[in-house]
Amino acid sequence: MTRPTDAFTLLELLVVIAIIGILAAIGIGSYEGFNNRAANAAQLVSAQLLQIRVDAMGRTAATRVRLDQGKLVVQRASSCNSPDTEWQAASSLNLSPPDRVAFASSSPTIPWIVCFNARGLADKTTTLSISDNRNRVRTISIYLSGAVEVS
Repeated sequence: MTRPTDAFTLLELLVVIAIIGILAAIGIGSYEGFNNRAANAAQLVSAQLLQIRVDAMGRTAATRVRLDQGKLVVQRASSCNSPDTEWQAASSLNLSPPDRVAFASSSPTIPWIVCFNARGLADKTTTLSISDNRNRVRTISIYLSGAVEVS
């Protein structure tokens, strides 16, 4: 009885599967370097700041964002000039940095706070720096008009 010779043996299939597994492991490791955590976080924070601005206009109340222990904390009050005792937490809009990403103020001695009034205008022009574990940095600029820009 003759055996057909045009088929793969089990050993050949196992070798091919092992080679594919090794190449996939190398490829996934290389792909990790393409992920720019700072840029991704900057886009996320930019979208969140615009959402907070829209929230301020929708509620016709001031909404401020402050950097507190590495997190962006959102609070509401009747106006941007309200005393600290009048600000109430809007925790549904708070934003923690993603893994291996940190938020930083342009001035470490002055607390980073920006307030959007009921018309969506910011109380000052300010910047927020976002850095990742590979020292890549993105800057978010917030302008008096309420515009948010990532650079």
